[in-house]
Amino acid sequence: MGESETFEFFAALLIREGFMSAEQIDVACSHLDGYEGVLADRAFTIGHEALGRFLQTSLDGPARRTFLERFREELYRDPGSQCYFVESFIDGVEIDDDLRRTMILAAPASYQVHLERLNFGSV
Repeated sequence: MGESETFEFFAALLIREGFMSAEQIDVACSHLDGYEGVLADRAFTIGHEALGRFLQTSLDGPARRTFLERFREELYRDPGSQCYFVESFIDGVEIDDDLRRTMILAAPASYQVHLERLNFGSV
């Protein structure tokens, strides 16, 4: 599956599972001219990051951890771009370090070292 198909699949998943509406996806990606702008400009990394940032504001820390556990496989279709979704999804000052670590462990295994370094320095 290519980057475009992965982004389309993931956006459709968020809509189908009730996490975001099509309008919310457009709002989240508004700095890229919305969903269609992400596709037209092939800005998939920034698009995934924008979706993660938007979605993390609507879910508390434990719900974010559950989301990562439930959709681990779907979050690994395009590791180059989707890692940025996970990074922005985990980011947030309202969660404590223990919860942040459990969220990192719920992410796809190949993302964990990067996320651990980003959030806590050396691993």
